[in-house]
Amino acid sequence: MKISMRTQRASACALATVLAALALQSTALAGNQSGNQSGNHSGKREGTKTIQTQRTATGYDRQTTWAGQNGKTATRDAVVTRDREAGTRTRDITSTGPNGKTRTVNDVTTRTDTGYHRETLVTNPNGSTLMRDVTSSYDPATQTRTKEVTVDRTPPPAE
Repeated sequence: MKISMRTQRASACALATVLAALALQSTALAGNQSGNQSGNHSGKREGTKTIQTQRTATGYDRQTTWAGQNGKTATRDAVVTRDREAGTRTRDITSTGPNGKTRTVNDVTTRTDTGYHRETLVTNPNGSTLMRDVTSSYDPATQTRTKEVTVDRTPPPAE
């Protein structure tokens, strides 16, 4: 396989960007954090976003609240738990829109010998569900990553 220097440089830049982002994220998660953002970011909406993150012994809890000028609020509560011995990470997310409707996400990722397996269940406000199953593996001998994704929607999308 022939790789040009330009491709190698682009890959190195992409890797450096990802590593920098991870470093910033881990610094941000190193302790408790909270913050506020306000303003007109998209030119269409104005409001305030408040984020509170609490580190736990096994992960973190994060509450995000958006408050619009019209007085309506939306929230997102995420609980992330890691079990290093079992090789699992669980995310439980509950989002409530300004209309009061709730969406939940349960996501469990398990490390395997060759990659990972992730099961995600999304329950929408109307009761519809989405089950997404991902299995990813890496073969070092062939330097090949294989990813299988299965999605099941109930009820199925209209054709």
